[in-house]
Amino acid sequence: MARKFVNATPSYLTSSFGAINSYPFTIMGWFNSTNPTGIGTNPTIVACGHTSSNADTVTVGILTSTGKLFSLLYDDNASGYDLQQPTPVISANTWYSFAFSAFSATNRTTYLNGGNAVNSSAGVSISSSLNTTTTIGIYNASGGVLAGTGFDGQIAEVCFWNAALTAGEVGAFNLGRRAKEIRPESFAGWYPIDGLASPEPDYSGNARNMTLIGAPAQANGPPISVFTRRQPLSTIS
Repeated sequence: MARKFVNATPSYLTSSFGAINSYPFTIMGWFNSTNPTGIGTNPTIVACGHTSSNADTVTVGILTSTGKLFSLLYDDNASGYDLQQPTPVISANTWYSFAFSAFSATNRTTYLNGGNAVNSSAGVSISSSLNTTTTIGIYNASGGVLAGTGFDGQIAEVCFWNAALTAGEVGAFNLGRRAKEIRPESFAGWYPIDGLASPEPDYSGNARNMTLIGAPAQANGPPISVFTRRQPLSTIS
């Protein structure tokens, strides 16, 4: 399952914890945009920011000008930014997996559908000030969400790791493996986004549940097997 997000409302998920505040890290998930370039400004899938006056952010979304997936790492204080875009143009009403895997300040890779990898060695630092706000379905920075950056479509199975996943692990996720099968010991947050509860539960064990804003509705999800359990096998009797 998934939730359907609407830019005009806007509808999104938010939490007062920051999933990303140091290297290494990975953000991975699924999205299905109803209109990749026609509505809003750079519709955001997921963003990690803060509530202070500067604008350090880690963001994954769709760049309106190109219709492509992007990852953006922005350091407002010192080292600038790094923007990565895998080559394929996003088609409407189609499920895609994404991953942003960062080993260090000079080694980051963005994936679309388990491949189409774009790597960057540009030096960009990230700050512990990121550790204050995480949103799914809209951009957040500098004290709140930014109007017009909401996502139109479905988002599902978003997960954050305090580790840089390999190309093989990203490929396995794209083939339908659940996030809990991929280094669960390094979870920072795991949101299947099944649309079954409010707040949206965090199954990572960290209890960082997300508040629903604008009532994003339950919707059909990505090609993940219905037989893949959320719980680690050791917890199933």
